[in-house]
Amino acid sequence: MSSFKDSFSISKKINFYNIPVEIPENLTLVYDEDTELEVFTLERSIISLKGTFVKSVSLYEFSFLENPYSGSFKDIVVFVNDDNKARIILDNTWALENIGYLITCNSKIKGKGNIKVLYFSDELCEINVSLSLIRKVATEVNNKRAEDIIKELENINSLNQWLLMKLNEINFDKEIFLSPIFFPALTLMRKYLNKDVKRFYDIPTSKDLIFITSGVDSIIVRKREFELRNSMFNVREILLDIDPLLAPIYLILMTYLFKRVKGGL
Repeated sequence: MSSFKDSFSISKKINFYNIPVEIPENLTLVYDEDTELEVFTLERSIISLKGTFVKSVSLYEFSFLENPYSGSFKDIVVFVNDDNKARIILDNTWALENIGYLITCNSKIKGKGNIKVLYFSDELCEINVSLSLIRKVATEVNNKRAEDIIKELENINSLNQWLLMKLNEINFDKEIFLSPIFFPALTLMRKYLNKDVKRFYDIPTSKDLIFITSGVDSIIVRKREFELRNSMFNVREILLDIDPLLAPIYLILMTYLFKRVKGGL
């Protein structure tokens, strides 16, 4: 692959939002498949940085299986961008008198009952919401990891050079498999690449494979790589050894930058 040039700065697309959401104990997060980045970023941040319990549940399971039978959830945060799915969850929460917020990148979605809508909008809305949620949680605790994350986010302008360097290591035209740390990146990667991106345990459909992993979960991924190499697959591993909370977001930014530089966006 030819070298990428620093012709586009991703930092110009990064915005940090003020997200006025309280994070109490026993918070319930509701999401659909298109908002996995946001919900799992918040879930992982709360568990890793605050050490408190948080539950994530899919929109349909919450609406039809849990909310009607578990009593009224008093603290929920919903992540949804689809009009029809928003209507389902808002009708459900209105009927059962839930209290909380709905975070969306869709201006057509309006609040109902005790669910307040927080709307954000820009080209990288899902990414910026996720970064803003990490920063929010990190600023509410006092520990070394939170301090390191805040410092990194404050120096986000230096991210472009690292992304460009890593882009020269990855051939996104190959069949791509992600380790568990990167699972929240799947939907947006598929969107930007306009192709399937798989989990590390999925079945390959070609011989040339790229496995993207982190320092946290590389052991289980390498077992899978070993199996595939023994079956005559060409497997290349890309290790992105960065903080697991930021790793999926950085990978999506890398994917976006890849398509932008190549003229796909």
